[in-house]
Amino acid sequence: LLIAAQAPPLGRRVLLSRFDDEVHYLDKHQALYSNRWRGGVVTPEGHLSVARFALEGNTPVWTYAIDDALLEKRIFMVYGENTTVVVYRLVEASAPLTLHAKALVTARSHHHLRTGDADSLPVEAMDDGVRVTAEHHDTSFVVVSRGAQTQVHAGHDVYRGLELRIEAARGFDHHDDLRHAATFTSTLHKGDSVALVCSTAQNPPTDIAAAQ
Repeated sequence: LLIAAQAPPLGRRVLLSRFDDEVHYLDKHQALYSNRWRGGVVTPEGHLSVARFALEGNTPVWTYAIDDALLEKRIFMVYGENTTVVVYRLVEASAPLTLHAKALVTARSHHHLRTGDADSLPVEAMDDGVRVTAEHHDTSFVVVSRGAQTQVHAGHDVYRGLELRIEAARGFDHHDDLRHAATFTSTLHKGDSVALVCSTAQNPPTDIAAAQ
């Protein structure tokens, strides 16, 4: 989700890989994400929840169906910054929906994968998120929430053996490890939205509509 261009055209580093997102709605627990693991196993199958995908200009927009609820997710970058914004909006619902999003981070050259040491990434708690600092590199970035009230819970585990199919097809190393930095939990009512922002900026945007 965020490859920071620290010294363009060189110095590109992968910082935020993904948000593993899932929801609780009514009596249903449903993953919205999918991961491919060593050996080619895909689990969970969150892609089956996608009811619609569209491009609004250059902005990708997914709509997920969970029972009678529709949850929209859009991703965009802030012009001129190493900042990626993921916005969730509850379009339709007959009850509150709880969103859990795990921030899976790394701090590596985009030419190399990280294996065996993802748990060494220093993660510092903030009021609205976390700050991650890459060891041995002058790289620091934040993952923070904006909008609906959100609880942030520190993550302590490492996802090991994620398989990158395109890298495998190219004949390159294709297994990666990611650090679970934090879980962001928001309860949304119909019409509510929450944004998760990853940025190398000291003061990431607070006005999400203006940033887009």
